[in-house]
Amino acid sequence: MLNLLALGRDPILRDILGYVISRGPATAYRIARELNLHFVQVYRKIRQMEELGLVKRYCCERRDLIDATERGLLVCYHHGCASRDLILNKLAARYRVEKRYIKDFLDSYLRHAESKNDLPIDEIPVMVFYAVYRRVGGVAPPLAAILAEYVGVPPAPHVTARE
Repeated sequence: MLNLLALGRDPILRDILGYVISRGPATAYRIARELNLHFVQVYRKIRQMEELGLVKRYCCERRDLIDATERGLLVCYHHGCASRDLILNKLAARYRVEKRYIKDFLDSYLRHAESKNDLPIDEIPVMVFYAVYRRVGGVAPPLAAILAEYVGVPPAPHVTARE
């Protein structure tokens, strides 16, 4: 999945996603103006990122606001198009977990995802489930708790142990 995404080869996609993560949500016009790009080019790139699930569009009165999805945050974390610390802070706030747990998990998981190219890049609970299922690295207890909350089941003792 990570290798298939055009972010590694397309600096404009990286710039737009990085802008949305660090300053968004934003309109396509504002993104184009701030990044000094033609607005048609920005609209096309946004549509491409929507198809990949990296951004979502919100209708807001007369204009659409573009915001990064969780997948967008994770892909950007991997490709370095925005501050990793900023991304970790957003994810830690979303899941109410210390960012060190998320950082350790993401570093391990994305390293495996890059080599295997079969690991899903989606919401953190989905990735944690897959990591437990496929025995990819260790899952810290706070992340197992996120998974348990996501599926509505208390975590099993063997799931919470860090390998």
